[in-house]
Amino acid sequence: MKNTHDSNIFFLPQKALEKSNVIHSSCYRLSLSILRRAEHDPVAVPIEKLNCTALITDSEIFFADNNRTIESEGMKGHPVMISWHLHLAEARDISEQHIPMKTIFYEDNLEEFQQQLTGEFYKSLMLMDQSYRDGPIPVIENQIKSLDTQIG
Repeated sequence: MKNTHDSNIFFLPQKALEKSNVIHSSCYRLSLSILRRAEHDPVAVPIEKLNCTALITDSEIFFADNNRTIESEGMKGHPVMISWHLHLAEARDISEQHIPMKTIFYEDNLEEFQQQLTGEFYKSLMLMDQSYRDGPIPVIENQIKSLDTQIG
């Protein structure tokens, strides 16, 4: 969603639940490859089947709901539903099969959605990788804001 500064705004609500989880290393490596080919981060990856957007940084991935728009401090944006916070220091090597992470849910009852998200996110990464294989990934500025502080 664009605002007058030609950027997308995503809002980070208060967390509802936190769980330990893992991400497959191939998913993380593909995320990093896409991030390195973009002009700046976070990079937005549309996940059309689930009508959400993934926002990739080097150690965090945020998933926002494209169906809802909220307003805060005169800005409109999409709320983050789930975020993944990778524990890269705990992974001896990113080529290991799984990398530990913390999953934060910003709404209740999203565990089943999280299961779908894991597979659909990887498919969306592969699609973006194929679409921009021979060049940089064009992106506009994406901002992740909490109620009072910008975090990305």
